[in-house]
Amino acid sequence: MTLLRGPDGTLYDIPDGELDQYEIAPEDLVDKMEASGVKPPPGINPQQIGPQRVMPMRLCLKR
Repeated sequence: MTLLRGPDGTLYDIPDGELDQYEIAPEDLVDKMEASGVKPPPGINPQQIGPQRVMPMRLCLKR
């Protein structure tokens, strides 16, 4: 299971078996972020991301 938060704050639960269809190449990360209206963090180097499937994230759930 992978949990994602969209730019509008909506949370998504993507089953592991469906992750491959959403995979992007590390070198496309900055372009994809900018195209979706998300400003990439300063100094991000997509080449350092590597093959891992975990990105740091901040999750804040309001009651």
